[in-house]
Amino acid sequence: MWTNISIWLKKLDWLLLLNIFFLILFSISALYSLNTQQSFSEVNLYLRQLLFVLVGFGLIFLLSFFDYHWLKNYYKIILLIIFILLLAVLFFAEPIRGMTGWLEFGGQTFQPSELAKIAIVVFLAKYFSEKDNGIDSWKHILVTGGVVLALTILVAKQPDFGSAAIIFMTWLVFLFFTKISRKYFIGVIVVILILSVFVWSFVLEDYQQARLSSFMQPEQDLLGQGYNVQQSIIAVGSGQILGRGLGLGPQSQLNFLPEQYSDFIFAVIAESLGLWGSLLLISLYLILFLRLLLMARNMGDAFGAWLVIGFVIYFSLQVVINIGMAIGLAPVTGITLPFVSYGGSSLLTSFLVIGIIQSIIIKRKEKLFS
Repeated sequence: MWTNISIWLKKLDWLLLLNIFFLILFSISALYSLNTQQSFSEVNLYLRQLLFVLVGFGLIFLLSFFDYHWLKNYYKIILLIIFILLLAVLFFAEPIRGMTGWLEFGGQTFQPSELAKIAIVVFLAKYFSEKDNGIDSWKHILVTGGVVLALTILVAKQPDFGSAAIIFMTWLVFLFFTKISRKYFIGVIVVILILSVFVWSFVLEDYQQARLSSFMQPEQDLLGQGYNVQQSIIAVGSGQILGRGLGLGPQSQLNFLPEQYSDFIFAVIAESLGLWGSLLLISLYLILFLRLLLMARNMGDAFGAWLVIGFVIYFSLQVVINIGMAIGLAPVTGITLPFVSYGGSSLLTSFLVIGIIQSIIIKRKEKLFS
């Protein structure tokens, strides 16, 4: 038994795990520095994050034993479960800070919208892996777009516009990676623009419009919708080149910076570690994405390749939007920074993705050596 486990461990991509480990170090360091000036009730956040990390690495090793092809075989069941969970959120979940995005199970809460992001990647990977000739009709766009739109609406009704945007944009970027003809892609963009105008004019409430537009001119409402963005920009700028030092940033330590554990943790890192720390963090993400894209290019299995591409899209969208929020280039939508922001649901979902990727890596190695 131990021999088999030892052989299995050697098949894992340890460089990928090392990359994740360094991202986790940023998370723990930032959370620990925040606790130096926080109330007693918040002192154990970095310890809770460590617990989630341990569970997450256990999840990676567990998932690496499974054959990822079962996702392809049971994608319909996976989608059905996600739809049921999202409907359960709308009807049974208790509101938390104005959102009904959490379900309670075994005394713990989790966000089904996080799992919905993974489910949509599995669905799109399965669908497009069987379309070697690319997108040659509106049928493929309507079929995939219909499923994505249904999930997007259910998540947006919570309301969780950040996760809804990730799900919808994942589909859009997926289309870009397919052999879709220019006329179909332009047609999709035109339809999206028309729908965006309709949603802005007739669906979004005034406060939602204000939140989405505040990132363009946060100084126009410094005490309202623009407050979060402005404080984050100040925190990022005050770090300068070398940073203020962990636990020494005034914006984060004096609680001027809101949601510093999750949404704006990049601002905490930029304030504490400066430009060099921010660039190092971004470099770790770029290395991760590049490794995964190179892996997908040499996969030899269409479904596995599309899964990896989908997960790169999923991670990169979250990184770009979260960092964009922190520096005022994206609206504040509650998107977390993968492996760095505090939170059980988002962190464990990220580990789940890495576990699936490890399964893909192992199966690919077994195929090559056989």
